[in-house]
Amino acid sequence: MSLKIKNQLGIFDLQNDFSIEIEDTSPIYNERGSQSVPATLPASRNNLSLITHVHRPDSTYSPAPDARVTVSDGVYNRIGKMNITQASKSGGIVSNIGFDESELYSEWNAVSLRSLSAPVIRPEGGTTGVISLLNSIMNETIVDDALSIFPICVSIPSHTTTVDDTETTTYYPEYINKITKLENGTYSLQGAARQETFLINNEPVLTSVPEGYAISPFLKVSWILNFIFVRYGYTVLENPFSTHRQLSRLVVLNNMADSIVKGFIDYSDLLPDCTINEFLQALYCRFGMVYFVDGKNKTVNLKFIKDIISTPASLNWSLLKSARPAINYAAAQQLKLSASTNISGPYTNLVATPTADSLDKFLKTFGHVLSSNTAKGYLTYSLWDGFYYVRNNLTGVREARSSDFFPWDKGANISYMEISSIDECLPMKGSYPDDQPVCPAYLLGKVHKYTNISSASVELSEEQNTQTPLCFCFSMPRASTPYPYGSPRCYTPGGEAIAINGHTFDISMTFTGDNGLFSRFWKGFDA
Repeated sequence: MSLKIKNQLGIFDLQNDFSIEIEDTSPIYNERGSQSVPATLPASRNNLSLITHVHRPDSTYSPAPDARVTVSDGVYNRIGKMNITQASKSGGIVSNIGFDESELYSEWNAVSLRSLSAPVIRPEGGTTGVISLLNSIMNETIVDDALSIFPICVSIPSHTTTVDDTETTTYYPEYINKITKLENGTYSLQGAARQETFLINNEPVLTSVPEGYAISPFLKVSWILNFIFVRYGYTVLENPFSTHRQLSRLVVLNNMADSIVKGFIDYSDLLPDCTINEFLQALYCRFGMVYFVDGKNKTVNLKFIKDIISTPASLNWSLLKSARPAINYAAAQQLKLSASTNISGPYTNLVATPTADSLDKFLKTFGHVLSSNTAKGYLTYSLWDGFYYVRNNLTGVREARSSDFFPWDKGANISYMEISSIDECLPMKGSYPDDQPVCPAYLLGKVHKYTNISSASVELSEEQNTQTPLCFCFSMPRASTPYPYGSPRCYTPGGEAIAINGHTFDISMTFTGDNGLFSRFWKGFDA
């Protein structure tokens, strides 16, 4: 038998002794996937035609894009994507072939999630019908595989007036999915055409808004993952975000103020401004999620590293080995996990950025003493909003000292394996200043697509250049919360643990803490 490489146009000419070296790797260690070492194919007339060789710099023809190829040798048969880096009649055709995860990684690196053609749903009754559907989803009278909905705050602009040398500051919080409690105890979205006061050009302005304004559902992570792979022709066989009781409620937030005003829901409007690879990298950073691609059968399995390393071996392949393995021992590394902390509000407990580089450094300033005593001078921790507080010794006022969005950094004296993500850490807004229910503070302003309504602008960080940054949140079960509620943590607004059907939620979207992501997903992998 001899090695064969073929693409859709034909079979490449190869020397009898031609071979390629393939570096197989697990997604656990390398997100770029398995690839062949660069090899040089003969520059025969046939081979040059198979790659649509551009032989002149001024040619009007473009070089052939990366193409799917089949590599076979006897019973060995593998499908991948050929990347050509150089081609000439004198030097041959220099190329490498990416397999499985490598195929998708190279294709997704510059593909925006929002650029994908997504489903559009049009319930009967136009905008009124959409609101009715979303009310049913919010109150969990129906369960939707793709959507969840709960209130979030998207900006808290302020207006200051001075009378007799006395300054008065008035806040004008803006919400997506604001709710009203009905007489029967259920909740309804505030979706009627109405007038609202917005702060425009630093002045309060009474503004008319259409039916459905400031209502936007959120897409579940499980649905987005399935959507991505199906869109590229793959079948997802295993998706823990669909089966895990808490993770199946993980959603991606958006700030679309007018997503339903035209009487339909376009799912692409609900997607974040990021590439596919950035989305998957965020899930890797947060949960250690990796994907295993079978390019031949077009199937995908999504797995957590914590499950992979704790699963016992299922088969013994020792008798089939062709040689004893050569094991290269790499130096131990400690994990450093981090995500973006650009969200910031007008008061301290709405600032996502922690006040120290690590939890250990923060606690060191308080002698590593964390107390449940709320008396003056004691450092306490609030479960529902994730902030550390100290009651001022002089005034008795409870003051926020830091969020709990510290990077995971053990600080051991060994080298780092740093894993970071672009997704935003999410503070929680309390009832101040407008006596509204506790809700997530996705303080990045509103985005408009179908209307030209103006509202308060939000100054983004120099590092933040997207309108709808990626941000995760849990949609909590209605049976466990007093009203439709979302949170990045596993607690109610009162600080009690969320539980449903005897199962207690135990995952918070922080890197530190007993319920943090390091403890739940990365601990067994760390040095």
